[in-house]
Amino acid sequence: MDNYFTLLAAGIGAVQSLLFAILIFFKRKHKEHDWLLAAWFLVFFIHLLLVLSKGVLHFALQEALILNMSFLHGPLFFFYVKSLQKKVFTKLDCIHFLPFVLFLVLSSFFLDRLQTAWVTIVLWPKLVSLIAYPVYVLIVVPAKPNAKLGYVQHNPWIRAIAILFLLSAGISILRMLLELSMGIPYFRFWDTARYVVLIIIIGFFGLRYGTLYQPITLPHKDAKKYRTSPLKAYDIEKVKIDIEHIFETEKPYLNPDFSLEELASLLGIAKHHLSQILNAEMHTNFYNLINQRRIEDALEKIKQHTTLEYTMEGIGYECGFSSKSSFFTNFKKFVGLTPGQYIRKISTA
Repeated sequence: MDNYFTLLAAGIGAVQSLLFAILIFFKRKHKEHDWLLAAWFLVFFIHLLLVLSKGVLHFALQEALILNMSFLHGPLFFFYVKSLQKKVFTKLDCIHFLPFVLFLVLSSFFLDRLQTAWVTIVLWPKLVSLIAYPVYVLIVVPAKPNAKLGYVQHNPWIRAIAILFLLSAGISILRMLLELSMGIPYFRFWDTARYVVLIIIIGFFGLRYGTLYQPITLPHKDAKKYRTSPLKAYDIEKVKIDIEHIFETEKPYLNPDFSLEELASLLGIAKHHLSQILNAEMHTNFYNLINQRRIEDALEKIKQHTTLEYTMEGIGYECGFSSKSSFFTNFKKFVGLTPGQYIRKISTA
């Protein structure tokens, strides 16, 4: 019975993982973190597919892969958060995959010989990996935003996923201790079900929010006035979605003269209602909103072209800034580096 429910849970998880990956693939505009999230779901899918395949076919590395694929989740979580933070990847980052490769090779030699003993040996470093990476994420993603910064790395859902990883690892440790000390039988279904729940939560938050930078402003001076506004929650969410759609498809912010009035006209709402949503609901203002998007476009251009093709000033103008000083000031504000420092950083990666 345990085997039946385990296979059922694995099947649900495999289908869900593949569905999430497909949804990301069909997004209109992909960013680096989208591809990393899709790769993460494909790892979940392959892992669960291997579990399902055991009853149908057998091949050399099947058991070793099933045992060791959990070593990939910590590094992929790390890379996903790093991409959301817009940090540059280096060749040295490949070292994060070393435990997976090392234990996969060792398992191909020792798993058949030691069997249960080897599974227990691998479990401890695997738990260390599943604990260390979430702890790192909890450290680098602050629990509270810093109002002194225009945009900060803060989002509760990223921290929630890290905490879920820690809870999952804690349950695995407790389960193993009970099994070893009291002889309580181990039911694979519960581990598989926990795995599937984690997939669903990551997919829900990753697809719905998928950003780590949150605009932070001090309370708006008209906050009391906004409390009596006729805008409903549905209207506010619709405007947020429409803003993102317009920015993705039309890119009006590339026009240096783009204004709050023009954005309100494109959205079909009153200017003061738009101002309310930006300030009281999205915790930003119009200029921070469009300048942050302009800098995102500039980062993409810098990655795609060499400095011989474009000058920094030229990239700033193409991305909607009306002056070199404005571009450099906003670049430092949102990226934390000057354009020159950023280019040197990615060129040495």
